[in-house]
Amino acid sequence: MTFSTEPTPARPRRRGRTIVLAVAVLGLLVVVAVGVVVNLGSAPSPFVEEPARSLTARDWALIAKDPEAHSGERVVVHGLVTQFDSTTGTKRFRAEVDAVPQEDSISGTNTILTGSGRDLDPVVEGDLFTAEVTVEGAASYDTALGGSTTAPELEVDSITVTGHVG
Repeated sequence: MTFSTEPTPARPRRRGRTIVLAVAVLGLLVVVAVGVVVNLGSAPSPFVEEPARSLTARDWALIAKDPEAHSGERVVVHGLVTQFDSTTGTKRFRAEVDAVPQEDSISGTNTILTGSGRDLDPVVEGDLFTAEVTVEGAASYDTALGGSTTAPELEVDSITVTGHVG
């Protein structure tokens, strides 16, 4: 038996395969990136909200008549907070809502508005407001007289107090 002191030859490296694999991965990343850019340009992002549209009195009347048919629409409304107390909680209030602002009061549609407590913290009963909202549909609730009623329900996206009555 003889032993050689010479090192065994190294296995040849497969440098060509590594380069091909790297180019293929890089090409795939470029294709995905181009696809994302193209899609961003052609389709609305789910994270970008449509701007809220201003309403006419007739537009608001149609929403109030059938809020379910307008679910998901973003609109600007004006109102007077008629109930915001321990009964409604900190994330929901009742208001008389209309399409146009009023100076002293609003005789609009009885409406339920909901939102995060933080966004609604500065709002109190008697406040006049302008709000960007998303129509959620209709909500039913029990009245103080023991009956129930149904009203449009709006999710507050932003709200600004414009005055106070009372």
